[in-house]
Amino acid sequence: MTEEFLSKVRRGLLFIGFLMLAFSLSYLIAYPLGYSPLGYEVIELNDDLVVLQSYNVLGMENERITYQPQEDEKWKRGLLIGLIDQQQSEIIDR
Repeated sequence: MTEEFLSKVRRGLLFIGFLMLAFSLSYLIAYPLGYSPLGYEVIELNDDLVVLQSYNVLGMENERITYQPQEDEKWKRGLLIGLIDQQQSEIIDR
C-alpha cells in the first residue's frame, strides 16, 4: 500500500468519525435533553386574551405575541392553546 492511499483512508475515517460525533451530539441534544428551539409557550391566559412567548433558533426568548380573538372566533383561542400543549407534549415524549 502506498502512503498516498493510506493518507486517503485516514482522511476518510476521520471524516466518518466527525460525522458520527456530530450525529451523536445532535441526537443527545434533541432527544434526551429535550432541546427544541423555535417553539411557543403560553405566558398569560385570560378569558379573552392569550399571551405567547416565542423562542428563536437558540431557544432564547424572542418576542411576546398577544392574541385576542373576536367574539365569533372564541374557538380559535382553544385551538391555539391545544396546539401549543400538543407541541410541548411532543417534546416531552421524545
